[in-house]
Amino acid sequence: MAREWQNMEEHCQFSLSDDENMAKALQEQEYTANDVALTDDIDQLTYQFQDVGVNGSTSQRQQGHVGSSSNASSHSIHALPSDGDIDTDTMSYEELNQLGESIGSVNKGLSERRIDQILAPKINKSRMKTLVSEKTECPICFIGFKEKDTLSTLPCDHIYHKECITLWLQDNKTCCVCTREFN
Repeated sequence: MAREWQNMEEHCQFSLSDDENMAKALQEQEYTANDVALTDDIDQLTYQFQDVGVNGSTSQRQQGHVGSSSNASSHSIHALPSDGDIDTDTMSYEELNQLGESIGSVNKGLSERRIDQILAPKINKSRMKTLVSEKTECPICFIGFKEKDTLSTLPCDHIYHKECITLWLQDNKTCCVCTREFN
């Protein structure tokens, strides 16, 4: 019986070793395939951006690539229309990403000064006790209000943790509950 068990253990170790080697080989193949795909994507983007001239127009080669005509005001994202109107509804996902990269980041939020102006600490102690007893949550972080929390109210009367709504308003100009815009 002991001898049979030892033979089974040796056979299992051999199988595990083979399985481990097979798994490692498959992982290496996957990593290699991913690296090749990433390198191809980078090469394609580099190729596309090399075609962009100093004035933002595109070469014939790139215009043909994105399926646009030789007219510089076509759908190519690098050839922006002179009036500044861009029809993003007709752009592909890749073109939208390239447009975003070429434009850069845009701050859509409010300044700290404006945030301080619109946030009102209107919460009195009785209101705070009511919020806590009703287990009201902050609409941003979904954590229930506690009596020691610092809360703020927007002009639309929605209540938030001050830290949460401050961070929100740095990126957005609207209430995240009713979408009222604050300029």
